[in-house]
Amino acid sequence: MQSLEKTKFFNYSLLKQKIFVWLLYKKNIKIMLFILFGILGYQSLEILDLKTQKKDQNILFSIRSKSDFEDYYNASKTLKDKKSPYYEDRIINFLENIPKDLDLSKISENINLLKGAGSYLYPPLFAFLILPLTNFSYNVSAFIYQIFQLILLLLSLFFLFRIPSYMDIKISKRKVYLSVFLSLFAYFPLQVQNISNGNVGFILIFFISFSFYLYYKYNNIFYDFVNGIVIGLATVIKIIPGFVAGFYFIRKRYKIIIGMIIGILLGILLPALYLGFEENLQIFKTWYNLIIKTYQKYSVVRPYANNQTISGALCKLLIPFSDFKQFQYGLPLSFINLSTLQVSLMIKLINNFILFNVVLITLLLYFKKQHNYFIFLLYLYFVLLSALLTSGISWYHTYGLLLIVYFFYFIYKYKYLKKHLKIFIIPVIYIWVFNLLPYRIKDFFSLYSFYTWINLIILIYLMINLYKYIFTRDVYGKV
Repeated sequence: MQSLEKTKFFNYSLLKQKIFVWLLYKKNIKIMLFILFGILGYQSLEILDLKTQKKDQNILFSIRSKSDFEDYYNASKTLKDKKSPYYEDRIINFLENIPKDLDLSKISENINLLKGAGSYLYPPLFAFLILPLTNFSYNVSAFIYQIFQLILLLLSLFFLFRIPSYMDIKISKRKVYLSVFLSLFAYFPLQVQNISNGNVGFILIFFISFSFYLYYKYNNIFYDFVNGIVIGLATVIKIIPGFVAGFYFIRKRYKIIIGMIIGILLGILLPALYLGFEENLQIFKTWYNLIIKTYQKYSVVRPYANNQTISGALCKLLIPFSDFKQFQYGLPLSFINLSTLQVSLMIKLINNFILFNVVLITLLLYFKKQHNYFIFLLYLYFVLLSALLTSGISWYHTYGLLLIVYFFYFIYKYKYLKKHLKIFIIPVIYIWVFNLLPYRIKDFFSLYSFYTWINLIILIYLMINLYKYIFTRDVYGKV
């Protein structure tokens, strides 16, 4: 009878063990990776469908493109004519035609004046880099771009796979294969969003993974400069990769930092090869005034539902018309009455507090003689989360950059205990569950920015643990 009773219960630990053993076979891991890339390849075709118009959730930006790539493509076509890809003249024209009574029905009549304005938010570099694609139709360009993205992701995983062989970590190739697979699988819904939108996410993952590959494989002047230039160019495309410079500073690899400065200057100046120096400088100034100065002044850029930043989260909670669907979900919160200026000040205080601690922790780790692998992981997680949360815009798919953090987590997990497991597993579970929810429930969770608050709690946890490490004895051992 006892044996019969035992069979009634499902043995989860045995199932887990069998799955792990099955995954340890390289052939099975390769099959799973092939399946994931097959899904990404299929999803990459989504941006070729021009029949459906994706509408933004904010009435002031309801005329939008079908994909992120179309924003890049149109910006590049405009740049090809040596014109500003930011359409600032359309913004000025729209503002001049706003009715004095602020009637939304009248505003919506003039909404077409804004078409294309504010769609491309990056510096001119990326629009310059894809200039060759403008020689083809949108569909052909999008297809080439998506193939290129998938190749870059594949190269990124290859670089990550090679990194442990240059580290002082005893780990089998099977487990490295498994770490590569798990790092891609962890935030796979976000990677699907990246490729479906034709976003730059895989390009940034490539730059960062290639940078770490160069760091671990080589230690000479030439490759350190190349490494720095790679990170510098990535930083001009999107600022987030620039935050990994703190790690190289801690490791006293100053040539990488110098190379990064050179890379940033190259990223700013390269479009001048086509535009000419004066025109390039003028367009770059336009980008700086529209994006950077606006964010510095108001601490807000596109606070829509999917913007999972601190600025986006607070605006959706406290400022009306941040997102067109706010009122359907009881937002903004009526019991908190703050002006836009007060909310902006609150955002600045929180962002500056986080960035101050990034700088302070980096400096303290710089002067600490011993570091271990897991502290490197916590630091990398901390700085990338800081960049994502304090940025003006971090859509869900932007967090796909954490693939690199998760790879190192799975690598180190085999050497160290399961400490800190919760800060890695909770956001992954949230993303997978979130993507299975009906759209109305998704909107609720997005508007209340649950994912932002989860990551902010994780950020504080990482901050506390890094300070604990700095002011206490190292218990893990030297790198």
